[in-house]
Amino acid sequence: MADDTVLALLSEINGIASNAWKDQRQSLLTTTRSLVAALEAEDFDDQQQSKGEDNALTDKAWMFCMSPVGHAAAISAWQCGLLVKPWPRPVMTATELAAWLSPKQTVDPLLIGRLLRVLQLYGVFEEIAEDTFRHTPLSTRLSLTQDGSAAIGKTCHRLAMGVRGINGLPAYLTTFGYINPGDTPSLFQWSNRTELDLFRHMAGESGGSQLAAFHKTMVTAFEASRSAAGGRTALDQFPLQAMAEAAITRANTINSPAFTIVDVGGGYGHVLTALRASLPSDLASRGRFVLEDLAESLGNVPESVADKRSGIELQPYDFLAETQPIVGADVYIFRHILHDWFDTACRTILQSTVQVMSLASSKILLVEEVMPAVGASAWTTLIDVNLMSYGGMNRTLRQWEALVAFAGLRVAKVWPAVGSDQVLELVTDERSLTGMTAK
Repeated sequence: MADDTVLALLSEINGIASNAWKDQRQSLLTTTRSLVAALEAEDFDDQQQSKGEDNALTDKAWMFCMSPVGHAAAISAWQCGLLVKPWPRPVMTATELAAWLSPKQTVDPLLIGRLLRVLQLYGVFEEIAEDTFRHTPLSTRLSLTQDGSAAIGKTCHRLAMGVRGINGLPAYLTTFGYINPGDTPSLFQWSNRTELDLFRHMAGESGGSQLAAFHKTMVTAFEASRSAAGGRTALDQFPLQAMAEAAITRANTINSPAFTIVDVGGGYGHVLTALRASLPSDLASRGRFVLEDLAESLGNVPESVADKRSGIELQPYDFLAETQPIVGADVYIFRHILHDWFDTACRTILQSTVQVMSLASSKILLVEEVMPAVGASAWTTLIDVNLMSYGGMNRTLRQWEALVAFAGLRVAKVWPAVGSDQVLELVTDERSLTGMTAK
């Protein structure tokens, strides 16, 4: 039975590889993982009598169950400098690494050896002799300042520091029952004994320094993802220039804005700034560009955005407590907003804007990751459960469609992905607007 499975998977891999495999990279990865699992299972069957616990499948089980150890080792390696910059030589001993780190950080060679032995189990570094290691492609990718990989290294470091709160999930589910977190206090609220959501909590901590640090991280992540995609973002797929030109054609005067774009929860304005810059200057000058966020966030936007010459208008807005103040805008952008919230909160957020949308011309551009119904990537699935920390989740297209329908919207079009993001173009659905006021 196992032989048949292995042969079938090999045949499937050969079929994918013989075609345009780069276009089917995810399918190839999924099938290859299935092949590895089948081989490990066969290895277990063949060897468990002769080798007892010493087999690949059992090693994989240990690594899975003890993964917090690898996580802790990686964070420690970042903090002490082992995963910060290129080593001076390709192969180094733990003693040599300690001497190299010593001008800035005293690190015990014995500790270095213990940390790197754990990390090499995960392909981060390679152990080539006693207490002797070298970089691997993965450890190079994770290094914070390694040429060509700084962006992903910094992102992984930020995520590694941020996901520690999910460790409380088992106790949280035991307390509140094994239901998808939603209207109950979030894991973040329960763990921190606060009624404030994550963002209001950050706004009030240390004079707002936590919220400021969050927004700066979002700016860095945006720039990194845009750079990785050749200077493009998912919003570039939407025909913004054509929309602006059509709005100008319809306008009856040149003295007022011909079109309005609102970035809801737009942080420090990095997305809106890039969007405005993507338009020819004569079109951009005819538009109104509004950046909305909590007052605490807007108080710290960069001077380049706060300056009136930027062409961006700052509008304090709490989307959970207030009705959208900008009525009848052409485009309302919600980028990476709704994945942070449970369904009930998402409906409140959307309905606050739906109330003021123009049935004829307003659109919502929802920029999110659309999770595949089957075969989601490691990034998507792991981030999905981590979002559970504060009540959020990644969603499939079916789940997005159901969610926006409750707010009186429908998905008019799903634009092609750039990176992991896609734009869902939403318009009001008169069939779903029962009891709601639409402008």
